[in-house]
Amino acid sequence: MNERQVTNDCIEWLRSIGWICRRQHVGTFQPMSGGAPVKMGEAGSCDWVCFRALPDRNAAYLELELKAPGKKPRQDQYEYMAKRTYQGFNATWCDSLDMLKKWYFTHFDD
Repeated sequence: MNERQVTNDCIEWLRSIGWICRRQHVGTFQPMSGGAPVKMGEAGSCDWVCFRALPDRNAAYLELELKAPGKKPRQDQYEYMAKRTYQGFNATWCDSLDMLKKWYFTHFDD
């Protein structure tokens, strides 16, 4: 299994239980017009931003970093997730759907 398969499994599962998941692009973008490169995102940002409406009209928010089995986040990714968690947001990483589900069911009441 590779990162693409882990991503497909995790994002499909989240979507199946009502989450809206968007890929978060980070890095340098070169405009086709030939202008100067544009920096996108924040270093260490998670791969995915996910959110969903809750019955009380609030919303749940999750930033998710996905890895191939056995791989771990880089230091800047750990720091980014720690910062988001400190700010009160859910941010985590996983290398399998099972790992995501274990984390998920300790943080959400589905």
